[in-house]
Amino acid sequence: MQPLQHTSNFGHSGRSGLIGWVPRADRGRLRLTGPDALEFLQALVTNDVAGLQVGQSIDALYLTPQGRMITDMRVFRGEVEALVSVPAEIAATLAVRLDFLIFAEDVQVTDASQLIHEITLVGESLAHSTDIFFDAEREAAIRAELEADGLPEIAPADLEVMRIEAGRAQWGVDINEETIPLEAGLLDRAISQTKGCYVGQEVIVRVLHRGGGRVAKRLMKIAITGGHADVPAAGTPITMDGHDVGKVTSAARSRRLDRVVALGYVQREHALAGTTVMVGGATAIVVGECS
Repeated sequence: MQPLQHTSNFGHSGRSGLIGWVPRADRGRLRLTGPDALEFLQALVTNDVAGLQVGQSIDALYLTPQGRMITDMRVFRGEVEALVSVPAEIAATLAVRLDFLIFAEDVQVTDASQLIHEITLVGESLAHSTDIFFDAEREAAIRAELEADGLPEIAPADLEVMRIEAGRAQWGVDINEETIPLEAGLLDRAISQTKGCYVGQEVIVRVLHRGGGRVAKRLMKIAITGGHADVPAAGTPITMDGHDVGKVTSAARSRRLDRVVALGYVQREHALAGTTVMVGGATAIVVGECS
């Protein structure tokens, strides 16, 4: 049984606009097989996975009934199975958790992280990146093929800068089990407002429709002014007029922008693009929401 394979679909013409590749040791892979695999996921996760065609993928979240996050994920539909990319550190326990939820559905869930590996083909922006999957024993050959095509391996630090510039939250860094997804800007990318029921939907709908989408804080992109500012550590306070209004979750120095960029949660009333704040003693500008 084959996963979504590295094939001629990722040949030279399919690699135009790419700048490199990154092995995804930070992600684990769950394999769901059986005729009810997508329908099983559809009842649990926030996005509309049932409509995926072979070769398509979509971001989604798995929530508690209280609307807090269990995990982020990307769901890929293969010809005979679904692959779910999740944070590596929770892949094994998540596979067990999902297996316990199977009742009459004809679906099998396994942690295939060691059998199936994943590489991200990185575009000039993360929005134009592509994930490929392959049997683990093929990794050396695929790496060699990518390098022969002139695509270098991108250093994790460089990918981290791109991630922060793009405002993409990372599990265990910017989001965790305490996160309400609307705080992290995940609505448009990972939550369907038209699909049927999923775990935690009542809380999401209540915030969106009764609360006008208002949450106490929002994950924002922040640019620290001045090219020589120190990179703030996670947890560094974000302040206005001497009062804490948030905290940094991740930060890096961007050579492209010649400044330090950061992500951080900011209180709702101050989470507006153009707002001036202080981060670790340096002046900074709230650039916009994460997505």
